[in-house]
Amino acid sequence: MSQPTRQPILGFLVDDLLSQYQVRLLMGLQRAARKHRARLISIPAGWFSDGNSRRFDGSFLFNLARPPAIDGVILEAKSPVHDPDQVHVPESRPVI
Repeated sequence: MSQPTRQPILGFLVDDLLSQYQVRLLMGLQRAARKHRARLISIPAGWFSDGNSRRFDGSFLFNLARPPAIDGVILEAKSPVHDPDQVHVPESRPVI
């Protein structure tokens, strides 16, 4: 008996989901993923704050977006990655 094939998983790397643009982009990506029977994982990882003066750079979360957890990456252009080449995506994984 053959194993069922796993749905492809795409990682959407974004700094935050606070603006209307980013939310609309996420909604469109979700629709497209459903249409193509793929799964979408959103990874918002910009600057976090404790409400006081302390801020925390959450871009390290982007480095968790790697196989076998995801099959491809969608990197939102305003993301806080200082050097997109530092995001670990093997050559066999597509980056959009």
